[in-house]
Amino acid sequence: LSEKKYLNGPDALMLKSDVAYSFSYITAILELRGCMARGELEKVVRETVLVHDRMRSLVRTRQVLFMYWEELKHVPLENMVLLESKRTTRGELQAFVSERSVEQLPEHLPLWRIYYFSDYDDGSGAPASAMVFRFSHCLADGISAMKMLMSSTPLTRPAVTKKGPKAVPPPPSVWERVHGLGSAVYELLLSPPDTTSLLKPGVHITQETERRVAWSNVAGVTVGDIKRSTKEGGEGLTVNDVLMGALGGALRRYLLHRGASVPSHLRAAMWISLRGIDIYDGKVDLGNEITAISIPLLANVPDGKDRVRAMHNQIARLRHSLLGHLALGMFYVIGNAPAPLAARMMRLGDKYTASASCVPGPREAINFGPCPIERMAFFVPPGNDLHLFVCILTYNNNISICFATDATAIPDPERLVSNFSEELASLL
Repeated sequence: LSEKKYLNGPDALMLKSDVAYSFSYITAILELRGCMARGELEKVVRETVLVHDRMRSLVRTRQVLFMYWEELKHVPLENMVLLESKRTTRGELQAFVSERSVEQLPEHLPLWRIYYFSDYDDGSGAPASAMVFRFSHCLADGISAMKMLMSSTPLTRPAVTKKGPKAVPPPPSVWERVHGLGSAVYELLLSPPDTTSLLKPGVHITQETERRVAWSNVAGVTVGDIKRSTKEGGEGLTVNDVLMGALGGALRRYLLHRGASVPSHLRAAMWISLRGIDIYDGKVDLGNEITAISIPLLANVPDGKDRVRAMHNQIARLRHSLLGHLALGMFYVIGNAPAPLAARMMRLGDKYTASASCVPGPREAINFGPCPIERMAFFVPPGNDLHLFVCILTYNNNISICFATDATAIPDPERLVSNFSEELASLL
């Protein structure tokens, strides 16, 4: 027994919620310049993915006792890395990932799969390919998976302009700590759910529910543009403030287009990393050191600039909240509870309208093996009665937006993509 490597609480919780709600499989999409032959692709996979123990392992699941990893002596890449050689457009790729987004992977193999499209039409006319990497959330969170895929390219940390010392705020008082803990407990356990709306119709999502996915780089707006705009404004706003403000505006535009009312109480479960995000440290630690905090999306604020300022205040308040630490602590405790109880505790759809991530990627262009990465997107398919997932990712000065939706509630995620681009442009 001492030789077994057991899943910790968060890893176990992600697996149990996946089994119950088809919720935890992450999909990463890499659009690449150029293409690789099968042997070349398998070599890159061995050097980036298979160097990690858990990517070579099965998960032995048990209802009550702790689950554990069981490493395979041989991983059959012929069954794990699947190639498609026919010409594939972006629309066809989006249809493919939408259809496969909740497909269960066989338990007799490690819980990941790569689909490689060697003749991808990205609209540029240049030779291109695309890789779709599906993996169970029990293996890794999105940040650590991105670092794993990036590990074939040595990264150089960008030079940082030296600034004067920052003012160190005084430590919180005992009363502030107690109040913060009370607020976190209330938000996590006692706060009322978002009201039913077009985005949160209260319809149960099943394995058969159709999911749809759309992603794109934002045209005409770069990370540099946002930084210049916030610097000139002199209000202390950040890139994240603007991106999250644009998300609230995109949802507002969508609701109004559909002739629906805009709820005053519309929140997202925002996934954050408590171990920090340093993509340049050269370390790849797989696992789940992430947690969810509640963030109002402020779609009811009609003026975009006002919404961004209000978002700035909300995010500043959450930086000092204990909610994320409390939620992660609960993940450790309930992750090893019996599967029905653990899965029930992850019913985020009972409380929130959306699940969201905002991920800072590399500031420069990188490769996957020999192929330059043109754009990246990550998503988790809607499940757990949560009908909308959003991932905003910055890479090489570009902004990638991805929406994954339950088609019965939101049949046209591509409209949300265009709404986000339009809203972001209007804020600068």
